[in-house]
Amino acid sequence: LGKLNLYLVVFGEQVKKIVPNHRLYILHVCVLAPLFEELIFRETPLRRTLNTYWLEQRKAVVISTIAAISVIFGYLHGSVLNIFLQGVGGLVLSWVYLANNRSYLSAVITHSLYNTTLVATSALGVLPINVLI
Repeated sequence: LGKLNLYLVVFGEQVKKIVPNHRLYILHVCVLAPLFEELIFRETPLRRTLNTYWLEQRKAVVISTIAAISVIFGYLHGSVLNIFLQGVGGLVLSWVYLANNRSYLSAVITHSLYNTTLVATSALGVLPINVLI
């Protein structure tokens, strides 16, 4: 019960990663990372953008902001490949945030459920985590 086995694909090779403290890993990936990442990549930039620009300017600036933070979000997860994989996730999380009346909590819950699904499927050996979460 002490170790968690994750299956990742690294440079096309499936690798088994043993996580010695699985409770700490799960807390980090499924709770803390979504809390901090949504604050940094959705709540702060989108709220500032929406509160700063006039209504006529807002749409173009919000779209540009979402595109920029999604690319940065993806890149900071590992590599250029992550720009696409987590970048698309960043677009979805931005949509969740905006569609739910700028709800930080809705983006955190969605992000947490996504990460939890990746960890669970990887731990079960069903689906390898292709890149870092």
